[in-house]
Amino acid sequence: MHVWEEFPDLEVESMGFFDDLGKQAAKLANTAASKSAEMIEISKMKLAVKNEENKIDELYLEIGAAIYNRCSIDGDVPDDVKDFCIEVYNRKQTIEELNAKIQHLKKRDAENNGDDWQTVTPEAAPAAEEEPKNRTEFTISIKKEEE
Repeated sequence: MHVWEEFPDLEVESMGFFDDLGKQAAKLANTAASKSAEMIEISKMKLAVKNEENKIDELYLEIGAAIYNRCSIDGDVPDDVKDFCIEVYNRKQTIEELNAKIQHLKKRDAENNGDDWQTVTPEAAPAAEEEPKNRTEFTISIKKEEE
């Protein structure tokens, strides 16, 4: 004789336990699926926010370029932005100087070694200036020329 035949109530109770366990597992799976969907939606929204912030940054760059262009064309720029315009101008000058030095080194190397490009050691490169000279006159000199 089997145990469940001797104790019929045990079978009913154990069946109820497994039914409850199945219901709890299904409920847990539904909750997990719901949370996953929420997390995906939140991630999509965070990405959309980041995209909007990137677009704003691009607009700031365009605004800055427009102000700088106004500064470099007519010198009419608010005082609180003048230092930024001067800094941009100085950095552009530095870039021009560095590009000129690069071209000088390439030309010198081509003259000395034919067309074979070789790495130039830092010792062979022309010395860079410590600080740019007379570059802060950018905005001021433009205004003086117009007056």
